[in-house]
Formats: sequence, C-alpha cells, structure tokens
Amino acid sequence: MAKKFMGEAAAKAILAKIKQTNSVVGELPTTDEVAEMIKAKVGNGKGVPNGVASLDANRKIPTSQLPSFVDDVLEFAGFLSTKPAISTTSTTLSGEVYYCSPTKKFIIKVGTTYYANWGGASSWGELTDQDPINGYPPQKGKIYVDTTTNKCYRWSGSALVELPKSLVIGTTAGTAYDGGAGATLRSEVTELNTFKNSKNAVNGLCPLNSDKKVPDANLNISEITAAEVDTWFASVAAASEE
Repeated sequence: MAKKFMGEAAAKAILAKIKQTNSVVGELPTTDEVAEMIKAKVGNGKGVPNGVASLDANRKIPTSQLPSFVDDVLEFAGFLSTKPAISTTSTTLSGEVYYCSPTKKFIIKVGTTYYANWGGASSWGELTDQDPINGYPPQKGKIYVDTTTNKCYRWSGSALVELPKSLVIGTTAGTAYDGGAGATLRSEVTELNTFKNSKNAVNGLCPLNSDKKVPDANLNISEITAAEVDTWFASVAAASEE
C-alpha cells in the first residue's frame, strides 16, 4: 500500500474545522469556576426542602436528611421511669436519646437538659408526629436497641416490646444445647440411674460396708467347719500311707 501525505488543502480544511469547534465549545471551565456555577445554581438550598443534601465534616450526609427507612435500627440510652422537665427544641445534633416510659416518647438529653425536639431527630419520626412537649413516639417497622442492656425492642402500637433473643446452639452459658446430643445424654443418664439403683439385685451392683469392704453376705464363699477340716486331713494321711 502506497504511503499518503497530507497536502496543503487538507491541512487548511482541518485547521478551519478545529477553529470552528473551538468557537462553539470554547475552553473548559476551571474547578473553581465549576464550584462557583454550582454555588450560584444551588444558592442556600443545602439541607432544605427541594434543595440538595449537605455533607458533614466526614463528607457524609447527616441522618437528618435521610429518609426514615434508612435508619430502621435506632439506638437509645435507656428508659426513664419518671418524666423529667422537658424543653421544646435543641438545635444540637449530639446527645443521648431516652425513652420516657410515662409519656411513651423519645426525648434527647443534652448536658443536663431534656428536649422534645432536636437537630437530626427526623430519623426518630416525622415532625407531624412529634409532640412538641413530650417528644417523638416510636414507629412501627423500626428496631430500637437499648445500649445499656443491648436488648432490642419493637413498637407494638401501644408499648415497646422486647424482641426474642436469637437461639444459639452451644455448650457454654447463654446458648442452647443440641437436641440430639441432649437426647443421647438423657438416655445415658437413665441407664446410669438404673444401674445405680440395682444394688443387691441380679446383675446389679454390690454395696460396700462402712469400711469400704464387700460384705460377707455378698461373697460367694462359705465358712469351713471343723468336721470338714478333719475329713480333709484324714484323706491326706490315707493318701500318704499308700
């Protein structure tokens, strides 16, 4: 195949095409320019309805901006048996959430003060369900974990009900013994008990007396009488004379 070279006419045509493309596309914006365009487009719409999600210091979307189904498992710091003094709202995102048993609502403790609403509380329920005085009611479909006991609860509609623990097969404390092994062990224990209770019975056990000796009554021997001794010696003497 013969080699081809680019002529002057072809080169001019390509150059014109490149110039035309540049005039349409122009130069690509820099990173800073892209950031400014996004900022101008979004404005103050971060974290607000119909806006965009914001990122925290760890580049994660705050739980307050996530739908409720994302947080199906929520941890709380325990139960309050009496209702404390509760303030309305705290803007803080950190604190310990408690379940107030008398009101059946979740509230947050920030420092020494309890609040009925707080920043990031949307994962605990919809604002429309929130009691501005008592806090957030539990929701169906969520699992609540008491971090003080590691017990799990669900909302029955009227109370937090503890979930049954998972059954773990094992031989250590807190586990269930295997059914097959248990049946075998029971059979062996029954046989041992039967054998244990067979003292002085046929094919049974021989009990020991207080000296840890077998009683004479259980020995398969009888006492030799004096007459039997004389008879034996007489038979020996007779045999020696022959």
